[in-house]
Amino acid sequence: MIPKTAVTLRDGKKVVFTLNGERARWNYVETGPENSSSIIITSGLAEGDLVVYFGNINLAHESPVKVIK
Repeated sequence: MIPKTAVTLRDGKKVVFTLNGERARWNYVETGPENSSSIIITSGLAEGDLVVYFGNINLAHESPVKVIK
């Protein structure tokens, strides 16, 4: 389960960006049930992937990203 804000649409497909070093990597995903703030990912991500859920609307594959803690 991840924040719904992490899921974006690209060419009509659901995409979630993950962190790959200091770059964003896009992953096509399939989703399951959701509530008002979270959504279940049924395929496309691995356990432990670091998901980008803020500032991801205009990201592209291999975009540089900065982690804010």
